[in-house]
Amino acid sequence: MIYTDPVKYDPFKNFGAGRHVFIQSIFYSILLASILVTFLEKKKRIYPIIIFIFLGVFAIYNTNLSWMDISSTQYIYQGNNLYLDYIKKIATNFKPGDTVVVGPTLNHASVYVNDFIVPSSVSFISAPEDIQKILNNDKKTIYVIDVDYNPTSDGYYLPERVKIIDFSKFYQEGKLDLTHWGEKPIKYYESLYNIK
Repeated sequence: MIYTDPVKYDPFKNFGAGRHVFIQSIFYSILLASILVTFLEKKKRIYPIIIFIFLGVFAIYNTNLSWMDISSTQYIYQGNNLYLDYIKKIATNFKPGDTVVVGPTLNHASVYVNDFIVPSSVSFISAPEDIQKILNNDKKTIYVIDVDYNPTSDGYYLPERVKIIDFSKFYQEGKLDLTHWGEKPIKYYESLYNIK
């Protein structure tokens, strides 16, 4: 069992692309190489042909897996793209010392935003312990932005359903409580491997 943020990932139940299954992939590669050498050692003439066929099947199969993975996670990138566009649009509203609270899925994109789009004196936070520190600050200096992946009723995530939600007005009016912000499970990660 490998513990990753935010869920437990078992490489013996979930096999696919990614760093979590690298050790398992090496094992399968060694096993395949052993089988090839054992059964084809005396047939040196057809050995390169068999290897070429295996490599062809491997490349075609993995290319298909890669495209399926890209398609299944496209909504995440769509959310990041919408977030960057939205931040560029409102960047002039930020003043030095302002804080932007973002949902956990937008945290990595916020590093880019903080480096290249908004002044470095604007803080982007997502972790619950960081949010607890700013709860007593002036509400007018805090912006709250998250992404809604808006899954279908069947549980599918589609890029065209993704939208950015600005909760800043609700928070500044006292209608939004941030004490448990960022503690929700990250559903998109769980959905990638059908982990419940």
